[in-house]
Amino acid sequence: MKKLAISANRPLLSVFKHVLFFILLFSGRFINAQEPEPATQIPSEEMECFTQDPTQDPKQVPCNDLIFNLPEVGCDDFSKYAPIVPEYTPLRNVRLVVHVIQRDAGLPARNFQNTPEHIAIIDEVIEQLNWMYSELIPLSQQVGGCPSDLVVDSRVRFIRDSPVLFHQDSDFWDQATAQNCNVYDFWVTHNPDGDFPPGSELIDNAIHLFIEGVTFNQNVEIHKFRGYSAGIPVDEEKFVVISNVFYSYFEAPDPDPLYALGESTKLLAHELGHALGLFHHTQDNGHCCDTWNFGNTNNMMDGWPDYTRALSRCQLARINYFLEGKCGANGDCTDLYKAVITDYCNKDESYDIIITNDAGINGDGQVVWDVDKKLTTDVIVKTGAQLTIRCRIGLPTDANIIVERGARLFVDGGTITHNKTMWDKCDEGQWGRIYVMGNDADLHYPGMESETYPLFPNGPGFVILKEATLEYARHAISTRSPWTDNYAYHGGFVYAEKSYFYNNYRSAEFRKYDFQNYSAFIGCTFENDDGTANYGISNWATKGIRVHDCAFKRLNKYGVLTFNASMDITGSDFSGIEHAIDCSNTLGETHSVNIGHENDPALRNEFSNNIVGVYGSTINRIFVLGNVFLDNVFGVCVNGLSGYAITNNKFFNSSAAIDLEQTGGILFDKSIDCNIYGDDFFGINARGDNTNMFFTRQEFDNTYDVHYSNFFGISGSFSDQQSSNQLLPAVWNYFTQAGFNIFHINSTGNTDFFKYHHPDPSIDPDPSIIPKCDINSTCNVANNFENQSDQGESSACGNTQLPPGGPITKERLLEIKTQIAALQGVPGSEEILATMEAEKDRVFWGLVHQYQEQGDHAEVESLLVSEENIDTKRYLIGFKQETGALTEAGTLIANYPLQNSNDNAFVTIALLNLDRKIQEGDYVLTETDEEKLRTIADGETPESFYAKGLLT
Repeated sequence: MKKLAISANRPLLSVFKHVLFFILLFSGRFINAQEPEPATQIPSEEMECFTQDPTQDPKQVPCNDLIFNLPEVGCDDFSKYAPIVPEYTPLRNVRLVVHVIQRDAGLPARNFQNTPEHIAIIDEVIEQLNWMYSELIPLSQQVGGCPSDLVVDSRVRFIRDSPVLFHQDSDFWDQATAQNCNVYDFWVTHNPDGDFPPGSELIDNAIHLFIEGVTFNQNVEIHKFRGYSAGIPVDEEKFVVISNVFYSYFEAPDPDPLYALGESTKLLAHELGHALGLFHHTQDNGHCCDTWNFGNTNNMMDGWPDYTRALSRCQLARINYFLEGKCGANGDCTDLYKAVITDYCNKDESYDIIITNDAGINGDGQVVWDVDKKLTTDVIVKTGAQLTIRCRIGLPTDANIIVERGARLFVDGGTITHNKTMWDKCDEGQWGRIYVMGNDADLHYPGMESETYPLFPNGPGFVILKEATLEYARHAISTRSPWTDNYAYHGGFVYAEKSYFYNNYRSAEFRKYDFQNYSAFIGCTFENDDGTANYGISNWATKGIRVHDCAFKRLNKYGVLTFNASMDITGSDFSGIEHAIDCSNTLGETHSVNIGHENDPALRNEFSNNIVGVYGSTINRIFVLGNVFLDNVFGVCVNGLSGYAITNNKFFNSSAAIDLEQTGGILFDKSIDCNIYGDDFFGINARGDNTNMFFTRQEFDNTYDVHYSNFFGISGSFSDQQSSNQLLPAVWNYFTQAGFNIFHINSTGNTDFFKYHHPDPSIDPDPSIIPKCDINSTCNVANNFENQSDQGESSACGNTQLPPGGPITKERLLEIKTQIAALQGVPGSEEILATMEAEKDRVFWGLVHQYQEQGDHAEVESLLVSEENIDTKRYLIGFKQETGALTEAGTLIANYPLQNSNDNAFVTIALLNLDRKIQEGDYVLTETDEEKLRTIADGETPESFYAKGLLT
């Protein structure tokens, strides 16, 4: 006999026996009609759904309601869910639970039995079914005005991962008795055979396939196939029925296994199409404009004998839309997605999704994902390509998006999340990160925040976020390569505007990059509400990053963390964080961190309910300007040799508004100017050596306005607060007046004597300008400071910072040195000499920092060499390390004079810091080196804070 194959490419699949009669029942919501026979006419057998009260007979329950109309707007536009590029959509593995219904016990089974041979036949049908869904062919008929290009792979696979279930019931065995609608309810819901223990995931998380038989009402024995589907399941009954497969294999007068395999596979593919949301092509074009609605076609949802393995783009969109877990246009939803058993929770290491530079509809590398999508692996955006995300993209645990050099990721209103927010089978987890590679030899330029900025092969990678959300990541963004620790791939560009970072362990991580970095976060929110978010933005050795108008909420550790980095942070709110902003440097690094603005209220930051608002450790220059601190334990803390300007801020209700520890030394200016305090316990609290610190134009309202004490064995010390000479006029502060138990300037422990020079009361009779060192008493020697009345001028706060002394120029430095030389040995000149030495140091180090900012390395070195002392030697070593002159730095360290334990600690730290910089990649301390650093960090030397910075 002549046999017709489904495909010339697959001859072992079924063939039609055109001389035999084939009865195939297709069913939608109301249509369950037989196809016309090609030869002998057989009475039509309508398969209708029973609608009686199910309490009367558990075998008779209503059919499913169906979902016809789907949304066509935004991320719910179903038409965009077709897997046009199959590789961008992970396989959707749909679980099938197979039921074989035999006749009553005592009768011949007349269906498959629980034997290896019969189970193998069932599995072969499923295998051929998957082939049909993965090797689609072009439609034989196109609809004018609504073409459908070929999409080869539906991305749907069917998996049997549980034993085949066998039942005995002659009524359900015979599909002709019209038990289709209630077969699921009886065998699954009522579960008379006890196949499903309570809570079994096989009940809801599967499509149930019932293999039945059928009786014939004519004498001629012929191959007959019948099928039924309840359609898209609104009421959670996911099942299909096929019958007479066993008959065609074993009972027909002329059994033909190949024919039986092919026809049962096609029948099952068709019925599952209904279960996945498809309709007959004659039903309003199958609710798809690109589906031919009359005549014979090769569409899988057509009728026998023409249908085969063609599906239109719209049909594929419907299938994938429902399997993604989406709802109809009227809000009617299906739980079909529960049948998908793809592992969306754990990363699939076997493949990556690759966005190439010739991808996209125009072949220009422009790929847009504007549907919700759950992924199972890494996404790599190759050089020259751009991936735009406009909807919700889910990633499994540890999966990453990798943006190569010269590539761009643009999240345009979309969300990148962990699949646990889209798939209730994932309990917990964090996806990995967005790696954005850079080129440490390539510059950044203004305008790079545009999503149309040109891409260059060796230029930086770009991550652009606009009204985007990144949530549940380990490190949401990292400017490095995932494949190497080499610094050459640092320097990726990040721009985030009005975007939301939610429950990420770390939201953004910047790695060492020596040029100006134009990355910025504008109007963004960083928030923690599940206890997993520790860091907002961390910045290691990158300068220029801007943070403006952002909110940092309840992060466990740090809002912004910098290490050897510079940043501008303005107009932002920090609340409920351990360290809202934390900044530290290692030896010789001169980056500055600017927090707020002295005069512009729109640029001020607000800190509330934090443990520490701003923390600086061995930070060379930190500027805290014009901010508001409310209900923090500490407002601003500065530890270790540091330079700072804390100006025009408002502090309310803190344990210590400003807390200083061992910040002293002549290398950096230390200014506390024009701040307002209210209900703080300590206004300024200082421990150990804090020389060269000046506090001016403060408005105190505290229990202790100024308090200083020793730090272990190091005496508490201030510089004289200005001096009675023309160089430095008297300081002007307003001390707390109201209430009892008020201390203006108070010391405890071992502290050094200093002089406080206040204005002459004749200038301003306000008594609050004169500090009292004890309750209602004048100062005395026991309090370790002395009040002196000097001429001075009250310079209003608000416009400019009150500078101590004159301009910072070489001429000024020479002038001061000349004056100091002239005063040497002159009786009674000790005080003025001390003041002028301090002024010389201010101008000298001001020049060093000025030339360093300008990149004039020769002038920096010339100045440092001209002043032969311990401070300049140390600074020159750090400067050489920072500028990459590592060999010269090593020579200087080798020749550094070791005179005490401080010097030994310094050399240990300098050598480790040098070793870290020599290594091109992530640096890991040896156990011995870590122990050395911890010993120094736990000690009392000024170097302890550098050790803590390196350990961090």
